[in-house]
Amino acid sequence: MQLIIAGFFVCLDSFLSLLTIMPARIAMAVWRVLNARWVIRVLTPVYAHLLPSGPLPWRLVWTLFWTSLTYIMLAIWKILVGLSLRRLATWYIKLRRDRKQHMD
Repeated sequence: MQLIIAGFFVCLDSFLSLLTIMPARIAMAVWRVLNARWVIRVLTPVYAHLLPSGPLPWRLVWTLFWTSLTYIMLAIWKILVGLSLRRLATWYIKLRRDRKQHMD
């Protein structure tokens, strides 16, 4: 069971590093939100009110705010996953040393 959890955290770590290392995706999404006026018609009315609206400076401020908040949250998750992986790796190495397996 511990190895399944470790595998989950490895996958989650690679996913989060992909999102935090490639900010070009975020820049492209911001560009699309700022330049596409048809997005509101495509989205359902429930989500349409979440898009930044109003004059361009306020749209830029809100888009920058939510992008920054998302980046901060992803960075925090990446740190937590890294700490969990380190703890699981330490546990696994200690377990194998106690059982005298994988001793180099």
